[in-house]
Amino acid sequence: MVIAALVCMFTRRVIGRLLPLILTDYPREVAEDLVKHNAMSSITSLWNILYRRDLTNDAQEISPNIDVLCIHAIDDDTAPYAETAALVGKMDNWQIRQIDGARHHPWLLNTQACLEAIKDFCDRRRAP
Repeated sequence: MVIAALVCMFTRRVIGRLLPLILTDYPREVAEDLVKHNAMSSITSLWNILYRRDLTNDAQEISPNIDVLCIHAIDDDTAPYAETAALVGKMDNWQIRQIDGARHHPWLLNTQACLEAIKDFCDRRRAP
């Protein structure tokens, strides 16, 4: 948590205005949004609600009659692929589609692969 707080303060104060120039793979609005959080939101809400949460119980609340597609980048260091794959493995009617080279933002860095995954998933649902 200490590292997260320090990174938050550093990025917001020191490189916040330069981030859109550094993260050229991201749309400008996304890069600008990355520094709009503060240290407290980073070490409380974000850490406790996202990083320390086991989603298995939440996932089990979804009806087993609903098909679920998870799109996840294999090289995501923020939310490791293995954890999502393990969750999908516990659930009936869930599938995972692996996207390569998209880190934590496959819908931004490999939009076409995400759209194809969604189209394939929907097409298979419509097939007799």
